[in-house]
Parts: sequence; C-alpha cells; structure tokens
Amino acid sequence: MSDEVGLTKQEVFEKLIKTYLSYFTVENDVTINGISYNAIAEFHSRGEKYFLTKKAKLWAAETNEYVYFIICDNLDAETLKKLFSEVINYSLTKIKPHSEHMFSYISMVIITDSPQQDVLNETAKLSFRKNFKFSLHGWSEFRVALLDVSNKKIITNSCGKEIARNFKKSLKNFYIN
Repeated sequence: MSDEVGLTKQEVFEKLIKTYLSYFTVENDVTINGISYNAIAEFHSRGEKYFLTKKAKLWAAETNEYVYFIICDNLDAETLKKLFSEVINYSLTKIKPHSEHMFSYISMVIITDSPQQDVLNETAKLSFRKNFKFSLHGWSEFRVALLDVSNKKIITNSCGKEIARNFKKSLKNFYIN
C-alpha cells in the first residue's frame, strides 16, 4: 500500500504544485475578480530556428500555459460554470496572439471531496477553443482536471486527459482510475 493513501485536499495540492515549480512561475493565494485561487501557474516558451545568422530566422514559435488551482469544499455545477467563465475571460486578457504564437493552454485544476454527479458530468462537458486569425496566429484551448480526493478519481474534459496522466504519475498509487 502506498504512503499516499488518505491524502487531504491540501496535501494533494502541495504535491501537485511542487511538480509545477520546475517549469512554471507559481503565485500562491491570488484573488481575481472576487474569486480566490490557491495558486496560479504560468509557463512561457519560445523556440527559434536560424540559418547561419539571427537575421535569417527560419521560424519561431511561442507556447504558453496558464493553470488555475482551486481547492473547493462544496462545488456545485453553477459554481463550476462561473469558475470556467472567469478563468477563460481572465486568461484571454493575458494571451497576446501574433504570427509566432503557436498555442496557449488555459487549464483549471479543482481539488475537492465527493462532488455530485452533475458536477462530474458538467466537468467532462466543459469546452473552449479559440483560433486567432484562422489559426495563423495560433489558438487557445481549455483543459480541466477535477481531483475527487475522497473517491481517488480524476475527471477531465476531453482536452484534459494529458493533465490526468501527469497527475497520476505525480500522485503514484493514489488514484484508482
């Protein structure tokens, strides 16, 4: 049996946030538009390829990810939809599309206990994708992962499957699905 069986929401959050510290800029306890987030993590990457000199740039690509961590006690479908809307709207103000922008992920991680079935269903249905100038200036996509601590499950939308795989590695033997 693993030493991770029986983690609290706070312990799960702390284990996950440690995995982000290597590559992301993390800010704890942030309030935006009246909503408190336990942490917000940002990742920015730029790659370029040159031919002989920097003046002869062949290509450049920028990628970003904005991750919002929320620990909730009583999460209902209405609150979930509000969080989704606020995270999307705030993130879109941070994304600056241009010809070298490839993509920006907007990710929300919710850590809770025993969410009701309607919340699980709604989480799986959350979706957002925005193309900038017909994708010539990149795109943005929303990913969500709801960690049900009491039932040891991770529920994601279709774009959040990669997040779930990474979290399962970070929380070895804790999640059963």
